[in-house]
Amino acid sequence: MALLTEASMGLPLEERWAGHVSKENHTFNIKNLELADELVFTNAYFKTLVSCEKLTFKYCKFKKVTFGNTDGILGLGKLPNLNFIGSDFGDLGIYNSRLTDLKIAANCQIIGSFECIGNNIQQFTLAKSNLGQSTRWESTFIDTLSFSKIETSSKEKRKGTIHKDASLLMHDMRVQKASFTKCKEILGIKISGNSAFGSLEISDPSQLPASAHILNFTTTSEVTLQKLILAKAHLKEISLQGEVQELQASHFQCDVLELKDAAALGRIHIRSGAIRERLRFASVGCIEKIALGQKEVDDQNPTNSLQMGEVSFDHTSITNLEILGVTMDRLSVTEVFLESGMVNDCQVGELAFKLTLRKGSLFQCIKSSITHLNFDEFINQGLIRLIDLKAIANSNPRISLIYSDLQEIQLIKVDLTPKVKFLFFNSKMAGAFVAGTELPRHMEVPYKYRPHNTRKQPDAKKEKENELLAHDQERLIFNQFSKVYLDNKDFARAFQYRALSLEAHRKRIWLKPRKNLKNWADLLILGLNRLTNDYGNSLPRAALSAVCISLSLFVLYLYNLGGAELLYDFPRVRKAFSFYFEFLIPTHRPNFMLGVLEDELPLPANARLIDSLSRLVNSFLIYQFIQAFRKYGRRS
Repeated sequence: MALLTEASMGLPLEERWAGHVSKENHTFNIKNLELADELVFTNAYFKTLVSCEKLTFKYCKFKKVTFGNTDGILGLGKLPNLNFIGSDFGDLGIYNSRLTDLKIAANCQIIGSFECIGNNIQQFTLAKSNLGQSTRWESTFIDTLSFSKIETSSKEKRKGTIHKDASLLMHDMRVQKASFTKCKEILGIKISGNSAFGSLEISDPSQLPASAHILNFTTTSEVTLQKLILAKAHLKEISLQGEVQELQASHFQCDVLELKDAAALGRIHIRSGAIRERLRFASVGCIEKIALGQKEVDDQNPTNSLQMGEVSFDHTSITNLEILGVTMDRLSVTEVFLESGMVNDCQVGELAFKLTLRKGSLFQCIKSSITHLNFDEFINQGLIRLIDLKAIANSNPRISLIYSDLQEIQLIKVDLTPKVKFLFFNSKMAGAFVAGTELPRHMEVPYKYRPHNTRKQPDAKKEKENELLAHDQERLIFNQFSKVYLDNKDFARAFQYRALSLEAHRKRIWLKPRKNLKNWADLLILGLNRLTNDYGNSLPRAALSAVCISLSLFVLYLYNLGGAELLYDFPRVRKAFSFYFEFLIPTHRPNFMLGVLEDELPLPANARLIDSLSRLVNSFLIYQFIQAFRKYGRRS
């Protein structure tokens, strides 16, 4: 190549770069040119190109190229279209210029910096080229901006540059349509200031690679994006603030997608792909609609499905939320207003609620599989509807209810089999509606809320304190479960959970020091109720206890009435036992056994005492039997 200097700007193009310029109609082609000085495009420069409609530089090398104060429509005619093909730039700067069509393509390299500031460009294309250490766009209007097969310099070359947070820095931009297609190894794209984009598309029609094409894509709170499209793109992290009117994504992959600190977001539709770590909506004033996944997923083609790590909605207002056929590790709802939300046919590792679901909200989870249902320091002011939920196969399912008030929650056909671990501490769910759901019958207090951690160092005294707390929590939750079923007119289950609550209370009294008569009396009452009819829930136990206890009293009565001789005299015993059922009647006659003995002696004192005692005991046993018998008819 010939080494030239740009010393005289007034010479005609053919003379200035003689031997490197060819002309075809109104097109000038400059080839194999190498400039040691800065090449500056100004109005004065373009006045020398009166008849030029297209100016193309091929395989050239420039120390520095600058566009400065060029006007798109000159008195001599329109500014020519500029093409740079296969050329190398030390630095490239475009300042305060108005250009019609600027194209940098076909293996161009910008080794240093690239700046585009204060311009008005109808069409700007960068294709199959390598950007430099820093790329800065500011205060520029562009109708169509196209990046295709763009790479950036290596990390080693980029060290020490001004903009370490992003390779492409766009500030206060106005772009009607922008696209990034098959861009490779761009560290980041950051859009800031009062930027506005009509449509921005990031796509890669080829098969997704193993590593990210664009590592980071970021917008700040002043930015407006009318439409953002992610199609077959591969990014590492996306962080969007400001206003996004529409986001569409399909067949794309990224590690993190965050939309935060925005006044409003429009429609967000993510159909398929993978968000490996986190999808987060935080501090957003209002989101019109969020649609994740799609109704019909082809099991034979997993690329049509949507897989996510954590999906979280924090301090956000959402008008319509639909999550269909999505597999996710965690779904978190924290301080959210949700006018209408539905999770359908999904597989969720953990469904977590925290802080508040605001008044007027509706959250539905239907026909989904969940491993962990977690309510942690949560107050439900809206309505939560859980329908046809099952545990994920080969998992350890559990439910956590910690410092929460569920109020209006509906559990319809929720599979809470005994293998589901129920963790509970100081919470309320007395206002729940339950249908086709068997609530847990066993609970545990999480280790972090127990007075002592005895897993590593067992201690009988500390373990006793842990058991006291556990029984107190059992009494609290099972009493609420009883009220839930009672409000739903399911009296049989209501009294079963009431029995569990009373049993927990009995165990608690048994473990506590009994310092007064009341504790002993409560323990006696609860113990007798448990023994005789399981707190009114077991008719067989009531019948068996009535027969065994009353029969024991009757034998003791006979012994005191006639001594051991009577018990060994079979004919007389058989005759005596014919009076057993009369003995069961509390109002039987004092001399109902008259005629059993040959000698009609007065009734012995001990026998009279046992007869009186039996009247009280038999009355109690009959009452307990009736209570158990009326298990399905009691209402209080």
